[in-house]
Amino acid sequence: MTFFDRLSGSLKDQRTAVSHGERKEAKARFVKRAVMKQTFRRFVPYLLPPLVVLGFLSAVFACYGLFPFGGNTLSWCDMDQQVLPLLMDFKDILEGKSSLFLNLQNAGGMNFWGVFLFFLSSPFSFLVVFVQKSDFWSFANLLVAMKMAACSVTAAVFFRKRFPALDWPAGVMLSVMYACSGYALLYYQNVVWLDVMYLFPLFLLALLRLAEQEKPLAYILALAAMLTVHFYLSYMLVIFLILASGLWLFTLPREHRGRVLVLLGLGTVTAALVTGPVWLPSLLQYAASARTGNLIENLQIGSFFTRLNTTLPVVFSTAGVAAGFLLTLFYWKQATARIRAVLVLFFLLLLPVVIEPINKMWHTGSYQAFPVRYGYMTTLMGLVLLAFLLNQGIPKKEHPLQSSPFPLFLAMVATALPFVASCILLYLKFDEITVYTRTLWGSDESLRQLAGFFLTSILACGLLVLFLRERLLTRRVFTILFCLFLCVETPFQLSVYLGSAASSADSRAEILDLSERLPEDSLYRVKNQKKYFDANLLGALGYPTLNHYTSLTSKSYMFAMKKLGYSSYWMEVNSNGGTLLTDAILGNQYNVYRKDDLPNESRIVYQNDTYAITESPFRLPFGFVFSPQGDLAKLSVLSEELSRMDLQQWLSESLFGTQERLVTEYQPQETVNVTVEHGEKWELTPHLENGRAYFYYEIPVEGTQTLYFDCFDELHNYLYEAINDSFHVFVGQELIDQDYPSQSSNGLVELGTFTDETVIVQVELLRPCSARSFGVYGMDHVVLESAFSTVSGDGLSETQGELLGTFSAEEGDYLFLPVPSDGNVLVTVNGEEVQTETIWDCFLAVPLTEGENEVRVSAFPSGMRTGLWLAVCGLAALVLLMLLLRKGYPPVLRFVELPAKVVFFILCAGVFLAVYVAPVVIYLLR
Repeated sequence: MTFFDRLSGSLKDQRTAVSHGERKEAKARFVKRAVMKQTFRRFVPYLLPPLVVLGFLSAVFACYGLFPFGGNTLSWCDMDQQVLPLLMDFKDILEGKSSLFLNLQNAGGMNFWGVFLFFLSSPFSFLVVFVQKSDFWSFANLLVAMKMAACSVTAAVFFRKRFPALDWPAGVMLSVMYACSGYALLYYQNVVWLDVMYLFPLFLLALLRLAEQEKPLAYILALAAMLTVHFYLSYMLVIFLILASGLWLFTLPREHRGRVLVLLGLGTVTAALVTGPVWLPSLLQYAASARTGNLIENLQIGSFFTRLNTTLPVVFSTAGVAAGFLLTLFYWKQATARIRAVLVLFFLLLLPVVIEPINKMWHTGSYQAFPVRYGYMTTLMGLVLLAFLLNQGIPKKEHPLQSSPFPLFLAMVATALPFVASCILLYLKFDEITVYTRTLWGSDESLRQLAGFFLTSILACGLLVLFLRERLLTRRVFTILFCLFLCVETPFQLSVYLGSAASSADSRAEILDLSERLPEDSLYRVKNQKKYFDANLLGALGYPTLNHYTSLTSKSYMFAMKKLGYSSYWMEVNSNGGTLLTDAILGNQYNVYRKDDLPNESRIVYQNDTYAITESPFRLPFGFVFSPQGDLAKLSVLSEELSRMDLQQWLSESLFGTQERLVTEYQPQETVNVTVEHGEKWELTPHLENGRAYFYYEIPVEGTQTLYFDCFDELHNYLYEAINDSFHVFVGQELIDQDYPSQSSNGLVELGTFTDETVIVQVELLRPCSARSFGVYGMDHVVLESAFSTVSGDGLSETQGELLGTFSAEEGDYLFLPVPSDGNVLVTVNGEEVQTETIWDCFLAVPLTEGENEVRVSAFPSGMRTGLWLAVCGLAALVLLMLLLRKGYPPVLRFVELPAKVVFFILCAGVFLAVYVAPVVIYLLR
């Protein structure tokens, strides 16, 4: 072979090798693209929904200057009053600055475990350790955005698993509609409700997995998670579970129904046992709260229909819900048995949105606001119906008119109508349609205005789906138009219910500046002289306080504080009110004033441009030794027979053994245009036709006295008292309190401190008033100082969630512990646990022995020990159940299938009668 032949062959081999290499590389690139395409198709249905939600939120945040695109916060209402301050408390707990079980920053020392489970029980809550308290109102925006994104992810998982044939754009749109639904937008202030919302699709998947595959583990875990996140809303989940199971059971093969019921029952009991430490202590704390009332009376009052201007937007702000419901009725014959069950379930969930007695039963008998707390269920069921319409029963053959421009033109016009309506409403009727974010309720005017957008949106959504099902539109055109529709509906709803709530995140800077301004080497409480800001904020600053506002406010504590002259209403207790005596006894050693209200003789500890913290003029240790005068049982109750100022005299005599007159009642020199009748109550009637009606006092103050005015009637927690707005109170020409009593001021009114002078007081009567306690009184400083001089300087200190102190005592002495008695407090004296006594309705007296007494006070929630034992039993039951089901359904369980069917039938019938029939009957027969 010649050299040229060898060279030619070598070149040929190289060309062959290169060609083979290119083919190999091309094949690799093709495989890589295929894998990437497959990966994209696999993950895009889950990744795109949160990105779309965050995109919508970012656009609205930017438009309304919301953080991180501006300095505004979306926090308002319950988020301001409860959620964010409680998250600040939780931050202190995580950082070891306060206790979880004996939290002095709330209600004088309450069990925060139930509060955590009612408001904060979310993995997102633990992010507060990375956030400064001054940034919490900005952090609220991110918290809501993250949870709404999480809602879209779990909804995407649900639709992908339950409707695998549904194309991914439709799944993304359905997921975004769920995440941005009316429930999320109207109720995000209670941000932990969004945790329930994002868990619900996973719960449904787990329930259906149990029903179809007879695998209960996922159901147990999902139910346990929802019970842990919010035990109160779990009441509604249980109603849903029973109704849904009763309907879906009939869609299963007859031979499987018994097995499914047994597994459902075992799974539910196991989940309940595992979460015993969650629901049992919380339930006991809720039962002791002022929230509970008479169920029959609650059902008999009010109207038959709900406030539709507030309830309907929760469900129908998402047009797909209404469109899904109406079109499923239209395509009833094409619906499967399961879809028909969903349709019936949706109707059952829609009834309480409209009928008030049923709605109340869904809310354990009553509610104060947020009247559709189960609305995420209704929304998801409506979107399930819409998913069915987009997924099943669509003919393969195109409609003859699909090639005609008329259907497309009609669809485009329908899609444009919501855009036109949104522009008109946002630019011309913004104040009318956003009334909800100012009042927490809709109005008839807002409903009328929003109805235009709702109806055009339902028309657009329904027409697009109808045209798709009738093959008048191609899938691609439908997807494009539906995306455009979502780009109108979602920003509009976000603007109405989220953007309109925007306010400056720095508006509380002067309040937050008061934090960490007091010594940390002693135990004390801080009080508001007036209600300058939300009740929970004072504790959120890190200060022990009597203030508290949640649904778990103890009834006994609230009523005791009312009797002692402090201000409270609904579920809120404030520290404004009271007297120098009660402030000293309860440990209020510092006062927060607005600088305009500062008395001249104030001892200022810290001040900024708006507020000041001052020392109280009279101070006692936090916890002190006293010798009861006679039987301690006489101190157990604060008498309702005495006026609130007479109670002050009684307290002084009982605690300090003095008979000196601490409290003096003053009589008016003149009663102008007022008729007064004084029997069991004061009956005051103004004659305004003759001019101003008022009581005129000229009070000759001898020595130094602090004067108080009081008007008080009944012990209850109504939002509005019958005696409210009855008085204007003047000292000289200065207006001290206007429209007293009111929600923010219904305790004793401090008129000022005076020394050896005549004080002119006028109490103007604005309307007829009936009261149990009424008058102007003086408290003598010399007598008060004399009484306090008998008290030892020993007090309690707080260390690692416990109160510690050493006290010298004589035989028969007690330690007064200014901490509410709710069954949680544990006290040891010299290392031995002692039985405490309850005095003054809710506070504690600790028996001491003669000599030195080392006192240790801790707390452990009532029901927690039992709950922990239930959890141990639940975990054992879970392991046993998994072992039994390892090889399939065990034959031993077949013997309980018939009893399970009977019990479940009775349960379903009982729930339906109790929730849907009895409330209506009780209302109609009132």
